This record gives sequence, C-alpha cells and structure tokens, in this order.
Amino acid sequence: MIDRIEGKVLELEPTHAVLDVGGVAFFLSITVQTYEHLGRTKQALLFTYLHVREDILQLYGFHSKDEREAFKVLIGISGVGPRVARAILSSVSATTLRDAITAGDWKRLTAAPGVGRKLAERMVVELRDKLANALETVAPSLESGEAPAGYAGRAGAIREAVEALVTLGHSQLSAEKLVTKAAKGMPEDAGVEDLLKTALSS
Repeated sequence: MIDRIEGKVLELEPTHAVLDVGGVAFFLSITVQTYEHLGRTKQALLFTYLHVREDILQLYGFHSKDEREAFKVLIGISGVGPRVARAILSSVSATTLRDAITAGDWKRLTAAPGVGRKLAERMVVELRDKLANALETVAPSLESGEAPAGYAGRAGAIREAVEALVTLGHSQLSAEKLVTKAAKGMPEDAGVEDLLKTALSS
C-alpha cells in the first residue's frame, strides 16, 4: 500500500489534487478539509488510501493520519462508500465527526450529501467504538485531530464555539484553528462567549 505521497502541487481543486513526484504525476481525490488545509502551498505531503474495485483503482489523499483513519472506518460501514465518506469528511472534520459520534448527534452527520437520518443513526451506533479506537493515538487537541470524549465542560464549550463560527460563515477548518488558538490561553472553565470573543479578536 502507498502510505503517503510528497511532491510538487501541479493542480489543486476542492475535489482533487495532482502531485508531481519525481516526474510522475499522481491524481488524488481529496476532501474539502484537505483542500483548505493545503491552501496555496506549492509542496505537499498527503497520507493516502488506495481504493480497489474490479473496474477502478482510486487513490485518496488526506492532510492528516486521523482524517485517513476516519475515512477507512467510514467506508467499513454498509452503505458508506468512498464517495459518501469523502462527502462526510468534507462537511465535518475528523474531530467534529468523532464528537458527533460520541455524543450520539446523528443530526450533525446529515449535513453531508447522501447521508439521511437512517444512515446517520446507524453510523452513530456502529462507529462509536470503532472511531474512538482508530483515533486514540492522536494527540488530544483540535489541531491534531483528536476529539474530546463528549460535549461536557470545556469540550462542550469548544465544540459550541466552533459551530458558532461556522454559522457566522467561517469554514470548519478555520473555526477549529481559531477556537483552538483561543482556548490555549484561557482557563479550563472558559465559556462559549469568552472563547468566541477571543477567537474573533485574534
């Protein structure tokens, strides 16, 4: 299996990236989260997953290991193929996905195209332990992709602050970065309003 690819960015779109590695151009399907993470970079490293079917070989690229692991767990669910998994991870980050699964928040998952209530509810049931185990080696911060174990206390305040920024028009990735930065310099009992004020003033 190809574990990762690093090379010059020849083409970058919300749905795919083309990387030049030693004169060989690789086409990788990506999520919107990865697209936003790469930005205007000229050189990129993507963690990869090769999806094999009888009629196609499709290479997927992810900006972090936790996003790739979340993708692999998602496609293991009946009714969730690579296309739907990519749509889910384009709508929510691996962090937010794990938050929603842990809290049983199936409504959050229906933001992704192709995910209705029945599938979202089944995902919550089937993924609760699988997703936690898949991401358990990631450091516990939003920037690294680790999700808190629920919505209580500080974790809940961070989650609500992120969602508030998204409602205001920020991308999921931008909102998470702003709130993470704000939370680092604030006490553990900081509320949503304090987190938002600090995030918006940074």
